[in-house]
Amino acid sequence: EYAIGEYIWLPGDDDRLCKGILKKILDTLKKHSDIAHIFINYACVKGSKLINENVYKGESGYYKSGYLMFEQITKEGGLGLLMFQTANIYRREFVNHTNRIIEKHGETESFSRPLGYSLYCSMYPGYLIPEVMIEDEMASTSWDSLGVMVWCRDMIAMCDVVGTQIGMGEKVRALLISNLPRMCPEYEYIIRGRKFSKDNYAWKMYKKYFKKRLVLDAIIYPIYTGFRI
Repeated sequence: EYAIGEYIWLPGDDDRLCKGILKKILDTLKKHSDIAHIFINYACVKGSKLINENVYKGESGYYKSGYLMFEQITKEGGLGLLMFQTANIYRREFVNHTNRIIEKHGETESFSRPLGYSLYCSMYPGYLIPEVMIEDEMASTSWDSLGVMVWCRDMIAMCDVVGTQIGMGEKVRALLISNLPRMCPEYEYIIRGRKFSKDNYAWKMYKKYFKKRLVLDAIIYPIYTGFRI
């Protein structure tokens, strides 16, 4: 709300920025003034231990189609890459537009706003920086204890709300379904935890678009967990 710059960057306080990152960002913005979103490749660490030397190994550089970049990142590394706010820079006006959409649909408590920003910005060109210029401290994800809720409610609702707004609802939902976690945590969240109220927007959307997944999880989840429901 208080930012006045053309772009906005929200680095996490526990992530380490590599030497030269600011120059790389500024050089990219000077060269490509039309981009709405920058994604910066990063490494995953736990303390001094390297977990993943580079999370993204696909095509990089300038994308005239921002959605193609969104899709490429998701297929390569999952939606989690776009949830990592330190690696994502957005045009500020589009962050404000997205926030208004989120607030209109009552998703103000969602942890998945970065995903919404990336999705809205995908209507415009983007740029993917291939060099690893950030170290993500994996041991301290702010929503670790709420991971199931984030994956099985917040991300789904965000994809539906923003995806529908930009006319990409069906395409985004299909992408989301193919990148949901394999261990079916949504069954635990929805059926056992009963976290969705009857008037909850995300619950209505889930029933509408994810019926087959719900039925499948009702069978698979108990098998994975040894019927400990």
